[in-house]
Amino acid sequence: MIYVSQKDWEKLILPKLSKEEIFKQEYLELKKIYNVINLFCKKIYKTVNEQQSVFIATQVIFHKYRIRSEFSASMYSSEELYIILGALLFIGQKAINILKIKVDNISSFIKQLINKKDPKNIIDINEINKKIFQKEYDILTSIGFNIEIDSPFLIFHKIKNYLSKSEVNSNNFITLLDYIVKDSFILPLSLYYTPNIITISCVNILRERFGLKFIDIKEIISMSDYKIDEKDIDKCTSFIQKLENLLNEKKNSNNK
Repeated sequence: MIYVSQKDWEKLILPKLSKEEIFKQEYLELKKIYNVINLFCKKIYKTVNEQQSVFIATQVIFHKYRIRSEFSASMYSSEELYIILGALLFIGQKAINILKIKVDNISSFIKQLINKKDPKNIIDINEINKKIFQKEYDILTSIGFNIEIDSPFLIFHKIKNYLSKSEVNSNNFITLLDYIVKDSFILPLSLYYTPNIITISCVNILRERFGLKFIDIKEIISMSDYKIDEKDIDKCTSFIQKLENLLNEKKNSNNK
């Protein structure tokens, strides 16, 4: 996968992740998109594996598109936003060769969402199809037709085998790890950090959270197919930790 250059990372992304107030603004914008893409995947794809894979691919494509187009959700009506996210989903599934869902399926779901808000609105599926295809071309042009995606789940099997030999309940740990990895895609970390770095950073967070000192991060790093700088793990961990804190803050306020 082609990631953003260090120059683009430092200019376009890092300032928004490093400053507290801007980070919170970014979070609110990106969480909204994350929720809608997650909803699309859960409603349109039948298996959990397909939902997860297409979700992550779509999130990566979205982040690529966002930094190249100065995208902001506030610029669009709900219908326009659904069209954009539908096109991103259509591209995302192609990027990972899951081609079971046709554009008609996506358009039908968009129609349901629009009619839920306004039952009297007469929606032409063919018109939505046309808009999705046009937006698909716009997005692909914007990102230079770069739809290469790396999956963070490739290292999961190695981590699971490693954990099965330790004191931890590997099934519970992998379930929690799965949630945090998925949450991490709210942020555009996937444009700069490789999937292995993101996944190992999530392991690092769980290790600290539950005091699992027997989990050797260096040993897990050695499972990677390529060399990883521990400093990148530390930096990526700090961003995901900030995100987790905001998510927990939100969850706690909803429970009151």
